[in-house]
Amino acid sequence: MGEDLGLKEYHRVKSAEWYKQNKNRQRENVKRDYYKNKIKWQSRKATRILLKKGSIKLYKICKHCGRKIYLQIHHEIYPIKKQEIIQAVNEGKIYFLCKKCHYEKRKVF
Repeated sequence: MGEDLGLKEYHRVKSAEWYKQNKNRQRENVKRDYYKNKIKWQSRKATRILLKKGSIKLYKICKHCGRKIYLQIHHEIYPIKKQEIIQAVNEGKIYFLCKKCHYEKRKVF
């Protein structure tokens, strides 16, 4: 089966099958991560809300490679208050990375 599809497509299909078969397990993993890193979750949520409202502007381009697809927000710090998030964005501590660069950046830490 892996030869019929491209390798990435094969892994995507297998991953989707695993999540479908292990919904409760995945839900528990997310829940455990939430309680372990509550501040990070709150910061991510507040950042998304401010971005949707237009209170902050982030360039929709990967800061490292310049890609414009598969973008994810990267936080170097995790502020919760509106003014702190705006300041972090202005200082370049919250920005977009593409999926590949985000993985590489997190792998370093």
